[in-house]
Amino acid sequence: MYHTIFFDLDGTLTDSSEGIFKCFGYALDCMKAPPLPHEVENQIIGPPLEDSFARLCGFSPEDCTKALNFFRQRYRTEGCREVKIVPGIPEALKTLRAAGLRLAVASSKEERGCHLVLEALGIHDCFDCIAGHNVTLASTKEAVIRSAMAQLGLSDASGVLMVGDRKYDADGAAAVGMDCLGVDFCGFAPEGELEAHGVHTVVHTAKEMTDYILAHSQKA
Repeated sequence: MYHTIFFDLDGTLTDSSEGIFKCFGYALDCMKAPPLPHEVENQIIGPPLEDSFARLCGFSPEDCTKALNFFRQRYRTEGCREVKIVPGIPEALKTLRAAGLRLAVASSKEERGCHLVLEALGIHDCFDCIAGHNVTLASTKEAVIRSAMAQLGLSDASGVLMVGDRKYDADGAAAVGMDCLGVDFCGFAPEGELEAHGVHTVVHTAKEMTDYILAHSQKA
């Protein structure tokens, strides 16, 4: 039975594709690199951005750092406002908090960016903890999840559920012994990816997500 719920951000609580695609394109322009083919754009969302710059653009570690700085430059001023909340999420968060559950964000996005997005969408205060990537963490979802656990004083993952839309969420949760619920709100994951990485099930709406969590939870 779960008492604490961790949420991924991009693709789970929000559809951030517009802002991410525009900021990634801005970074490529600044790096004098060609734009990505449209058919691979969805691959940006989910993994750490450094990985995407290296894998999709062939950048060296040094160029990945430069491109990431350009990305964040635009994201902090424009991209964080080019985000849409997934339908039903505000109501879902309100319901889960009313049920006595602790809620947290665990995202590979830069932590400052997480705060900016959640504040812009008016759901920042729904969470007991907001953990994102920062300079003190390894660039993995496992590291972010462990950071959120530490901030909440959790010594182990029993009673904690990770909710996410990509294999990175499932793998990060598995690495710490945490269950994972898959969501398919925005369609960023290839078909079958979540199931192949061991999520308990995949839900398709915020209401389905809420019903699943409440059915498997206990009051904190």
